[in-house]
Amino acid sequence: MGNESSPSRLTKTSLALLIVILSVGVFLRAWPSASFKGIGNDEHNYATYVEKGVKYGLSNYGRVIDEFIASQVQQAQSLIPATRIGFIWPTILLASFGKLNPLYALRLMSHGSAILLLFATAILSYRFGGVRQMLVVTTLMAVAPLQIFLSQRALGDAYFAFLAVLCAWFFLEALHAPRSSGWLVAYGVAFVLLVLTKENAIFVCVALVGTWICLIGTRIGRPSFGFLLVTFMAGALAVLILASLLGGLGEWITFCRIYAKGFAGPYAVQFQGGAWYRYLVDFTLLSPCIVALMFGRIFTIDKESRLDFFWALLLGFSFLAILGPSVALARGVTGATIIREVPTDKAVVRPRWPGFNRGSRGSISVLALLRLRGHLRSSDLQPYLRFETIPLIGGCGEPDTGTARRDKVY
Repeated sequence: MGNESSPSRLTKTSLALLIVILSVGVFLRAWPSASFKGIGNDEHNYATYVEKGVKYGLSNYGRVIDEFIASQVQQAQSLIPATRIGFIWPTILLASFGKLNPLYALRLMSHGSAILLLFATAILSYRFGGVRQMLVVTTLMAVAPLQIFLSQRALGDAYFAFLAVLCAWFFLEALHAPRSSGWLVAYGVAFVLLVLTKENAIFVCVALVGTWICLIGTRIGRPSFGFLLVTFMAGALAVLILASLLGGLGEWITFCRIYAKGFAGPYAVQFQGGAWYRYLVDFTLLSPCIVALMFGRIFTIDKESRLDFFWALLLGFSFLAILGPSVALARGVTGATIIREVPTDKAVVRPRWPGFNRGSRGSISVLALLRLRGHLRSSDLQPYLRFETIPLIGGCGEPDTGTARRDKVY
């Protein structure tokens, strides 16, 4: 994959502009701008695990998992599992050493992950696109509504997105330097943490392996079989760690079956079901500019656009994995994180529209967006896209009515 132009040199002006963009992005993530100040059900569960982890200690975290399983088997609805130790354990350490409230520690983790992803975006786009692309992509990421939202919630999604992008980045670096084992080692570490963080790591795995297979078949780049070996070993290591906490591989398989069969609950049924394109609709409403740029670039890929081909494959396989039958309704929306984050660094390259002058290109883009807007207005997915979460009482306490979420169209 060596036809890309080398990154241009940073000047004092571009560096100053980058610092301003990054500062704005950090401010938007750290400033509590969300109008909703309550605690969601998932946030409550995460805070409970962190609180117990601080109380029992990491060496006795198996007790937290035992209590979670005892609670889960008595309920039909699937809860956030306590086995997401890739996110929970660092938060426990942060809360322990900083003497922080569990919920505050969780939000600090989200803040930090979103900010690190912003900086990683700048570095990644500079390495493979140059100064202009770095400034444009970093600007888009700095003001991305989804990233700002995730950074201000006590959830693992911002952390998961950061690790997913790291995996894709390190994979791409390994393609450029197949003889360097450092990038594969870094990829393996990031992938272990990804699997330990969330079950949706399977989507990232499918996307990465599918992309690798296509690159082998099309003879683009220099993909090595070491990537598959590292992916398998890293995934196996993560599974062994989880199995040891649950009491063995048999118990881990039983736990996975119980969790997979758990009822998603009325909230997920009403708001996370729907047509196959619901994730695209969701992201289009949040970031229409990024979506328009992304499709504009995808439909102009040619044999010279090897990096664009890589990101398009990763995007396509991620989307197909999320739409697989195993997803059902469980954790549907949060699984789209990798799709929403990975392709943005290739979306800002000016598309080439052969056969159309500049005015025609603008007219087609406007008509396409108007057509999409008209479709969304008439879509039956609008109730899914508008909801409100009912707050809980007293920090990490129990829900006020026994129902952690209540739907409201407004």
